[in-house]
Amino acid sequence: MTLPFPKYNINSFSIIICFIFWLLHNQWKVKFGNLKKHFLFFLLLSSLFWIALIGLTYTQDVNEGLKKLQQKIPFVLFPLIFLSINFNKRDINFLFKYFSYSVVLASLFALAKACYFKFNNLGNFFYYDQLSIVLDKHTTYYSLFTVLSILYFTNEILKKKIGNSIKEIIFIAFLFLMLYFLSVRISIVSLICAFFILIFNNKISKKKRIGFLLVTVTTFFIYLTPNFQQRFNAEAPNGAEISDVELRRVHWLSVVETIFDNNLFFGAGTGDGHFNLYKVYKENNFESGYVHKYNAHNQFLEIVLYFGLLGLFIFMFMFYILLKKNIEHANNFETAIIVVFLIFMSTESILERHSGIVLFAYLMSALLACAITEYNTTSKEFNELGE
Repeated sequence: MTLPFPKYNINSFSIIICFIFWLLHNQWKVKFGNLKKHFLFFLLLSSLFWIALIGLTYTQDVNEGLKKLQQKIPFVLFPLIFLSINFNKRDINFLFKYFSYSVVLASLFALAKACYFKFNNLGNFFYYDQLSIVLDKHTTYYSLFTVLSILYFTNEILKKKIGNSIKEIIFIAFLFLMLYFLSVRISIVSLICAFFILIFNNKISKKKRIGFLLVTVTTFFIYLTPNFQQRFNAEAPNGAEISDVELRRVHWLSVVETIFDNNLFFGAGTGDGHFNLYKVYKENNFESGYVHKYNAHNQFLEIVLYFGLLGLFIFMFMFYILLKKNIEHANNFETAIIVVFLIFMSTESILERHSGIVLFAYLMSALLACAITEYNTTSKEFNELGE
């Protein structure tokens, strides 16, 4: 609940509280037993921490490497917590419910501040980078919070009658307004894909499927609005306008060039992933990237920069297991969440900031733990039926 609100201090403190409560939860024997049973899953989910630890052995900038390693502690902490307790669908619903409420509340606070500034002639803070000031969050990360919350409320509507879903419909309408102000285009793309996963759930009625199909089409038209289309106003080094596609091409070609300059298999190491990248930006006349020290803006390329193809393989294998476990149990909502992260990571380095690291480590650990619990419960019921 603290993650969408300004600053990271409260969120960091709440993580410590979470760990303390875990220490007091259940007997140690039970926790060790569960962790032993799920040890391979624990290694997989925490792998981004372990490869960063290994990456320290061949990095040149050890101080930067230690900072990066410290950022990645949630990749060990949350798998340790969730895989050592029994975590089920009801618990997942509980987490998403209060996370989504907190996103709505944090959005209301931000818009109230923006209104105050507007009415007192202190500036317009309703749009993209200005909105990030009152949110005190990068707009891409906050749009990820918003998309996940919309999906939660959508999933709740699918489980109820429309007449009993007025509250959820109001929240979704408000969060769509928030997405419009944020104007992060990848959020619309990910939301459309996630809606399709939820819509084609065989358990929902034909009327609901048609209704949400119309919502999906409407979402696409939001993408075409001026707010979204005018958000990108980049210029080439000579001052001429440059398209989003062309900028991404120059950006990612520079990243790929840097990857081949590094050790392709192991990467540059935990502290040196961006060291040569900024040099290549300058050589390729990507001025904005050099001046503002842009990261790769693609999580998969980011992983290769730091940890090479080996790191990318481990990262993709993690997603494979997460998707496999949830698809096997027809967990459409959980599958949609994973797909949203994959889409966001195609244009953003989500795991380069506190918000992305904590959210990803927390939710992926919870989703996998829930899928494992479902599997164990189903297997137990099947065995009892057989007996």
